[in-house]
Amino acid sequence: MTLKTTLILFQLMGYLTSKFIGIKVTSEAKGKQDYILAALCLFAQGSLVLFGIIGTYAPNWSFIPIFFNGLPLGMVWGLVVSYFEGRKGSDFMMVSLCISFIVGSGVVKDIALVLLDRGFTQFWVPAIEGSMFACVWFLCIILLNQLPPPSTADIELRGERVAMNHQKRLAYFLLFAPGLVALWVGAALLTSYRDYRDSFSVEIIEDMGVEVVPGILSKTESIIAGVLLIPIASLVFVKDNKKSFAIAMSFLVLGAIILLVSTTLYMAAPYDGVKYYIISGLGSYLGEYFCCSAVLVNEFIHSMLILHSLLVTILKGYVPYNSVLFERLIGALGEQCTVSYLVSTRC
Repeated sequence: MTLKTTLILFQLMGYLTSKFIGIKVTSEAKGKQDYILAALCLFAQGSLVLFGIIGTYAPNWSFIPIFFNGLPLGMVWGLVVSYFEGRKGSDFMMVSLCISFIVGSGVVKDIALVLLDRGFTQFWVPAIEGSMFACVWFLCIILLNQLPPPSTADIELRGERVAMNHQKRLAYFLLFAPGLVALWVGAALLTSYRDYRDSFSVEIIEDMGVEVVPGILSKTESIIAGVLLIPIASLVFVKDNKKSFAIAMSFLVLGAIILLVSTTLYMAAPYDGVKYYIISGLGSYLGEYFCCSAVLVNEFIHSMLILHSLLVTILKGYVPYNSVLFERLIGALGEQCTVSYLVSTRC
């Protein structure tokens, strides 16, 4: 196992651990999200500095600070969306937020490539990038706190969103347990895919015969984000929660079809690797769990790719999961709940 694989696995372990912590923290954080987000940022940045120190002098132990770096990550999304949920414009705001981290993923990788080209070591690049964006993070927290609370019309349309203690969380889960478990399992698989694609994007593109240079990852992710923004954000014009939920589910099916067709065509006659990366990324973010097996180049794995794609078409899309789906689900069911609780409970 390579050092990179080890580091990714330990960061995911930290992320998974934070999900269990976040079930309580994010669902009870109404009114104090700013303090928690600031503390999580400082904790994450401190772990990256520690990663730079340990990585420089004892690289075999660098997985320890990376595990701690993963601990804040699973709570951030739930805390941020708690500012946006329960509003008439929640769909657009959440989709925009979700799109931003798709683009941001490519941008930070390109910045990392530039820093590496300028002689910084791989162990210090994360801390340097983290310090570059820390000021922006705190500015965003200040701006989020300027948002007015949901209006009376918002509450009538989407329902009131209040802090959920243990009793409220348990009651809601027991009321809708089968459906929630099914959604959470699908989301857990999709999160695993997204982290795999995100962590090994350079290797995936290189194994398709494409040279990775600064700017290429920002370009591919920006194209995917731009295309996704139009159909999903259009749901803001659909006021009926049940209809919007049904349309979101149709997007998931469409994404599965895009992924299946693009993969089948690539298997039959490999075309431009960057185009395949963009199209399959679009399909997977819109509607499906994607194998990313382009990085696995032996004949057996390639022969199984189409079968795998067929088997996983029942799974759901990453962007709808993290934006409109849970928001509209709460409105459609009519029971008091929060998106921050639902997205934090799914792994």
